[in-house]
Amino acid sequence: MPTETAVSERMDRPPGWRRHAGLINVAAKLSGAAFAFLLNILLARSMEPTGFAHVSLTLAWLAMATALGSISMPLVVVRFVGESLASDRPDLARGVLIFGFGSALLTSLLLMAAAWVVLQLGWIEPTASSIPLVKIGLALLLPNVLVSVLAGSLQALHHALLAEVLSSMLRTVLMLLGLAALWPAAGTWLSPAVVMDLYLAVSVLLLLIASALTYQLQRRAIPQVAPGYAPRPWAQAAVGVLAVLLVAAANERLDLLLLGWQAPESSVAVYAVAQRFSQTVLMAVNAITTVMAPQFVACLPALRAGNTQQAQEVVARSTRLVVLTCFAALMSFALLGPWLTRLFGAHYAAAYGPLMVLLGGQLLAALCGPAVLLAALSGHSREAILSLCMGMLVNAALNWICVPFGGAWGAATATAIGSVVCAGWANHRMRVRLGLNTVFRLSDLRFQRAALS
Repeated sequence: MPTETAVSERMDRPPGWRRHAGLINVAAKLSGAAFAFLLNILLARSMEPTGFAHVSLTLAWLAMATALGSISMPLVVVRFVGESLASDRPDLARGVLIFGFGSALLTSLLLMAAAWVVLQLGWIEPTASSIPLVKIGLALLLPNVLVSVLAGSLQALHHALLAEVLSSMLRTVLMLLGLAALWPAAGTWLSPAVVMDLYLAVSVLLLLIASALTYQLQRRAIPQVAPGYAPRPWAQAAVGVLAVLLVAAANERLDLLLLGWQAPESSVAVYAVAQRFSQTVLMAVNAITTVMAPQFVACLPALRAGNTQQAQEVVARSTRLVVLTCFAALMSFALLGPWLTRLFGAHYAAAYGPLMVLLGGQLLAALCGPAVLLAALSGHSREAILSLCMGMLVNAALNWICVPFGGAWGAATATAIGSVVCAGWANHRMRVRLGLNTVFRLSDLRFQRAALS
């Protein structure tokens, strides 16, 4: 049985490990992005453009429903497991793991039941072609929610790399294998329903694997004590963070959803390819912030006492890596983008321009640092929500104006400007609230020398 001292030592890794952990997780994330790239090519080439557009829209809606069903429990688990172990309360650390999983399970079941009732009452009438996708999407909600909570638990236990491998890399590899087996057997274009059925089977398998791993690792990382519960602060934190996650999920997919409403399906398919490429960069960025989150949470007691040095160092390391990653992605896609987009098929060559606009917006937003996430982790959820809402309003307004005239180009421009507005305002508020400077500075490029020392 591990002792509390052993747990403390495990959670307090040396600075060198913390620096390299971000790089290792980025490498894993980029490896997952490479597999995701192959998956998107296979999807685009094995489906008609209209079918690819339908799958993209279904997954966009599913992502928003997953954010609602998880009720922010992944971040709640990350925050309170770290705080509990730092405060020598392993009972609360074990309790919040159980509380997070159980709350997400109950909420997702209620959400599925509510959606089913709405459909049965005819309040929402999907088209005949979309009814199978709606049903599969409802079935996908539960495993997707629970896998996200288990990934957050692994992250809280400082197994971010394993969480990444399970939640993205393994899922993508299994989808690739499944599509490679189904497509030749189909003899023609794969239907959206078949693709979503495969996605459901893969998600259920991942849930079983993640459950077994999380159970074993938490037994090793946390002393075997009876779980303790503090549901009121956990629930209060969940409500605040949930609003952040819902707004963030809506903001990330607003462009595609509005495009699907205002533009033809051919434009939706083109923009979906550009968005998929830009999301590979976001995957790398999320890998960096995944490692940063528990480190920043551990700095909260000192930060509340007025000592910002340790938290500032954690944030600065994360910001430098994010900026360098976004810059490298922009340069790489600028050179290889025309060739890469054509891999999806001749129809998707038009995705290059919108892709460059999206990546430019990501780089400008990265210069402001991960301020929105810091606001959510530090308990300033209102600031995070306000920043996201400002960005979303700008995004929605510009989408409404630009999409009818510019199609995919207009959606990309609106999204880029909205992301910069969101990041810039969040940075300003974190300076005021926490006294932290999340902006990237050229003088911080000494990171490369420090990270390797």
